[in-house]
Amino acid sequence: MTAKEYLMQARVLASKVRSLDEEITALREEQASIRSAWPDGQPHGSGTTDPTGVMATRLADQLLRAETELISLRSQLWAKRMSIIDTISKVTKAEHNRLLYLRYVQCRSWEEIAVEMHYTYRWITSLHGQALQEVEKILNT
Repeated sequence: MTAKEYLMQARVLASKVRSLDEEITALREEQASIRSAWPDGQPHGSGTTDPTGVMATRLADQLLRAETELISLRSQLWAKRMSIIDTISKVTKAEHNRLLYLRYVQCRSWEEIAVEMHYTYRWITSLHGQALQEVEKILNT
């Protein structure tokens, strides 16, 4: 695994967490908007199936699965970030360390990093290449 692939694992997990958060929000909104299919708004028994109840049960199951998966993904993301922070802390040059932290732990864009570090976009990409070489050495030892 290359240094970039190793460092990108946290960004990928963070993206999955964001997507799952959005899915859970949509499921909760859909669950809150359920209205009874019957004109009187009351549940009906004795052989009739209330489609609203079936839909509510289905949504509750989907929500439970998504929330369970989200907990697992957040745990994986935390562990991966701690591993990456440990690796980045071994980088000797301070500007490389800062650049890697902003990009791979805080998931900042190149433009945001350039502004924060007071460098041009091109210089940031050049520094990134140098920093990746340093991480590659750390990972191979």
